[in-house]
Amino acid sequence: MKNKYDRERGNKGSRFGNVLGKPWVLTCLLVLWSSTGALWLALYLSSGVRGLIGWLSTNMPGVMSGNFNFVGSDVLASSWAITNFKNYGMILLSPILVLPIWLILTAWLAPILMRVWYKNRSTNQGQYGNDRFTTETETLRQYPLIADRGVPFKGHGGVVVQHYPVASGKVFRTHPIRFTRYYLVPLLKREVVPYGWYLIDSTATNSLIIGITRSGKGETVINPMLENLARASIKTSMVVNDPKGELYQMSYKFLRKQGYDVQVLNLINMDFSASYNPLQKIIEEAREGYYDEVQQDVNAISSAIYVDPNAKDKFWQNSSINLLNALILALLDYAKRHDAWDQVTMYNVDHMMTDLGGVNVEINSKGKPVLTPEMAEAQGIEFDPTSADARPTGERKSKLIIYFEALDELNQLHPDKFRQMAHDAFAQSKFAGDETSGNIYSSASEGIKIYNQANIGKLTSMNSINFENMGFPRIMKLRLADKYQFHTGIVTFFNAKGKVLEKRTQLVDKVGILRYAIETKLPDSFTFTVDFGFEKNPDSIKGDVFKFSGLKLYKRKGFGKNFELDEYTRQPLLKKVQLTLQSVALKPQMRSCELQYSEAPVALFLVTPPDNPSYNQLPAFAIDQIFNQVYRMALLNGRKAFTRLGFIIDELGQLPTIANLEQKVSIGLGQNIFFDLVVQNFEQLELHYT
Repeated sequence: MKNKYDRERGNKGSRFGNVLGKPWVLTCLLVLWSSTGALWLALYLSSGVRGLIGWLSTNMPGVMSGNFNFVGSDVLASSWAITNFKNYGMILLSPILVLPIWLILTAWLAPILMRVWYKNRSTNQGQYGNDRFTTETETLRQYPLIADRGVPFKGHGGVVVQHYPVASGKVFRTHPIRFTRYYLVPLLKREVVPYGWYLIDSTATNSLIIGITRSGKGETVINPMLENLARASIKTSMVVNDPKGELYQMSYKFLRKQGYDVQVLNLINMDFSASYNPLQKIIEEAREGYYDEVQQDVNAISSAIYVDPNAKDKFWQNSSINLLNALILALLDYAKRHDAWDQVTMYNVDHMMTDLGGVNVEINSKGKPVLTPEMAEAQGIEFDPTSADARPTGERKSKLIIYFEALDELNQLHPDKFRQMAHDAFAQSKFAGDETSGNIYSSASEGIKIYNQANIGKLTSMNSINFENMGFPRIMKLRLADKYQFHTGIVTFFNAKGKVLEKRTQLVDKVGILRYAIETKLPDSFTFTVDFGFEKNPDSIKGDVFKFSGLKLYKRKGFGKNFELDEYTRQPLLKKVQLTLQSVALKPQMRSCELQYSEAPVALFLVTPPDNPSYNQLPAFAIDQIFNQVYRMALLNGRKAFTRLGFIIDELGQLPTIANLEQKVSIGLGQNIFFDLVVQNFEQLELHYT
């Protein structure tokens, strides 16, 4: 057995292999069997079966009447004679018998020969690879063909693989119907015809585009990709890094006519930019009570500013990260105490660091600032210059340290998670009680100094961009009583006639909020229910069904019935979606319900100044936060973004390091998110991502 196995393995690995492993040899054997053995056996069996049928038809009436004197036995015997193996006359006499029997016998040998081939085939192939470039014919058959401009097409758009002239014979031979419909017919009618054809990769695919300056990356790749993504019937939301703003200027009107919500973060001319507060998502999480997520996102922003993958000494960047974490968390605590959430901006964080961290004051024996008449008046107490509070000790302390000490005292009296997190982060920053605190302060200030500029402070003081809408344009958020936490609701949307539009289960999270992304475009009038009759829910809430009615309200001109129309799409402008709770008995169990609704994909252009790269920190933040927010929402709603999201990052090498870009590129495709990265050379990637 061992020798037989070794011989078989040697045959597989040899250059020529066993002759029985050659497909052409086995094909010849099959043809030989089919034309000889199978055919002869089919002729013999057909003759015998035909004789048997004749003999039975002759004697069966006698048998039925009790006569068992059989006749024609000699004819039956002759039909089974061995000479009938080559009785080719049977093909004409009984083709209805010969053909099925012949096919069955031929097919009987096929699986046997397949097993023989599999056992004896040569495995000595492709050790050094067998890849090659795709031929033109293969690309024409593999990739979707679209007109290069003007003509809508079904499906998704994508990166351009190849371009053909409009009258290409290869296109006509491969796609004659499409060639005739979009070129010949319009040409005969003297209508506008395309200039050529694009082959596109319409799947969610990452791409790396490399080209030196003035190599035509924009004209041959980026512009055609933007155009066909917008022209497709299934739209793709886009985040486009746009150095100098040329893509935005060229694409705005076209994208608006295609139904896009076009927004621009313009760092060249900030008076014509959308506002963007990098802390907006953190503010929303803080107001809703997501303390863990707040701490995580605050640290993500600080790390994005200070982490340098090439730094040898991590002390300074770690201390700066913790100091910035402490300042942001302290500002959140202030906003929560005074309901001043609009004060949580990077501009105020920078001023907090500058005004407090850069000033040292004299302290008394209690370690607090020396009491002055102005301070006594503000506190409503009488000033006594002889008191211990008013006598300096000669030591000085940073106002920032004093602020966090006071925050710690307040936390001991009135515990709060934000205050505790701020205190812990400040303690880890090594800022207090260390002669290197000045260097830490300088290092931390350097990372956020751009927010001290008036134009950046104004730009980041508000937020007009909803990043989640790029992948999920319709989101229903229902806040419920605590008893529904971690339980599952069955969400169902209906049209006005009661037809189910979509249905899915959704979990209520740890703060009592049910977030449900709506995939269907809703009619003007609709209803939806949130049913807690899920089988694993406790009996105490299984009977609870929250029912809402919804109505789209459009903007009107005056008091008439004329709707205000979009100047590009000529569609009515949506004012809001009005929701009404119909389950009145459950009103005490509901805190709030809101629906963010849009049917437009989003195109966000990040216009970056080539002469001031320090501003590029904001686009890098935006790219990171857009991905993170859409990714998290996708995990809660089927693990895919309902609207495909594409990051088209032109001049990636000019941006600061985008946090965890390698992981984003790797995992994004599974969530319907793709990246098209444009660089001038590999060195630009190695500089930031090695």
